[in-house]
Amino acid sequence: MKEEIEMPKGEEPLNVFGQLVENLQVLRAEFERQTARIAELEQQNAELRSENDQLRNDPWSSRVTYDNVVDQIASNEDAAQRDFARKLIEPLLKRTQVNQLRKDIKKRVKELNEADEEAAAGESANREVPAVLQTAEAQEVLERFIISEMISEDLQPLHLSKAEQALVAKAICEQLEINEVWQVFGKLWNIPPESFRAYYNKALEQRKSLKFQERLKDILD
Repeated sequence: MKEEIEMPKGEEPLNVFGQLVENLQVLRAEFERQTARIAELEQQNAELRSENDQLRNDPWSSRVTYDNVVDQIASNEDAAQRDFARKLIEPLLKRTQVNQLRKDIKKRVKELNEADEEAAAGESANREVPAVLQTAEAQEVLERFIISEMISEDLQPLHLSKAEQALVAKAICEQLEINEVWQVFGKLWNIPPESFRAYYNKALEQRKSLKFQERLKDILD
């Protein structure tokens, strides 16, 4: 016995067939879209695998060790920059590892500072004192600044900004009637003469320099 296909009431056969064709076309378009997307994802996956293989074989990436990370962070002179860099790493570590990282960074900072101090001491020891500062009169003037703890025994500035160093150099040279201020002290303190002069001009524009200049007058009187 043949079964007859019942059409929805009120629908013409051609209309129902047309709807079926339209649905099939929609399904086909969706299938093609999904197929294209799968192909695209597979391509991206292949590229990522290739990049990963390259990184594994890259001699530079293999050098990124724990010690290198500690050195990079510790080498920042600014403490705020060190803290910022450290906080970028810490979320990737366990609590015990975070504590160890902080200890190692602190230790490395101390080592780097000690190395810098030794290098600076060696550099100042080997730095030649200009002849105009080796006279008896110059030694007497310089001794006043050493006693006032503005310069050290080896004639290097102590806790002075570059602007203050320029004012000290100018005051000493005026007292000793030395005209080549920036050349003499620029060589002694390892500051280019042009920069030294710029520091001096900047100092003259600062109000706080007035008080410092008064202090220089007291030292020289």
